[in-house]
Amino acid sequence: MAEQSFKFKESFYKAIADMNEKQIGKLLKGICEYAYSGKEFVTKDVTLGGAFTLIKTALDEDKAQAEVSEKRKGGFIAMVKETAEGEVRFTAELGEQTCSLERAIGTAFVALNMDMVKA
Repeated sequence: MAEQSFKFKESFYKAIADMNEKQIGKLLKGICEYAYSGKEFVTKDVTLGGAFTLIKTALDEDKAQAEVSEKRKGGFIAMVKETAEGEVRFTAELGEQTCSLERAIGTAFVALNMDMVKA
């Protein structure tokens, strides 16, 4: 299993810039515990709580994007096999589906165009 990591963004630095070292240490520990084990950071310090909320939102967004990206690795069509009925069976993002060759090609074309638009 690959080692987990997260990006420490410039906005995180700006959120901690005016904190003292003790606050930064507590917050960094809380961020790591959240990022690596999902444990929520609890504090009575309003400054730390606000900074954590900002950072948690960014971490959650990055994680969601990474999960979508991971699902897309390896291409859209992983396997193509013709069935006895003359249809093509392929594995796509949404699971295994059976369809005609024309539909498989059309689906792959739409997916490729969506990737081009995002880039």
